[in-house]
Amino acid sequence: MQCYHHQQQQAHALCKHCHKGLCASCTLDSGWGLACSEPCRDELLAQQAAWRKNSQMLAASKTATQLLTAHLVQRRRHTGMLLGSMVMLLLFCLAIGLDRGNKDYVLTIGALLVVCIVSSLLRLRANSRALAQLAGQGDNETG
Repeated sequence: MQCYHHQQQQAHALCKHCHKGLCASCTLDSGWGLACSEPCRDELLAQQAAWRKNSQMLAASKTATQLLTAHLVQRRRHTGMLLGSMVMLLLFCLAIGLDRGNKDYVLTIGALLVVCIVSSLLRLRANSRALAQLAGQGDNETG
């Protein structure tokens, strides 16, 4: 390959921006690659600045795993509060039903609340498994 500017000389490098062949006397070092001219050198410096900015933005951004983990932790907290509220409501309904002697009321509301409590417990269990799986996946990615 011949030098783009000096056809009689052998090219020893390529311009990183426009990919022209360059001899030793034509190369300009931009600090991030070789360039054939000042405009190409300026473009390389602009590309380098953009690359650094993108790298910083990527390092500062959260991954999908981090976002999903935060969501599951929040969901687990809310489900736990809902579960506690349902248990308190069940106890309250049992106390009122037993005090007033209305067994049908206690059985109906109690059965509904027990179903809701079991559903919440299953949801908490699924959340815990998902969080454990994400924690294991994060260890595998870094290790």
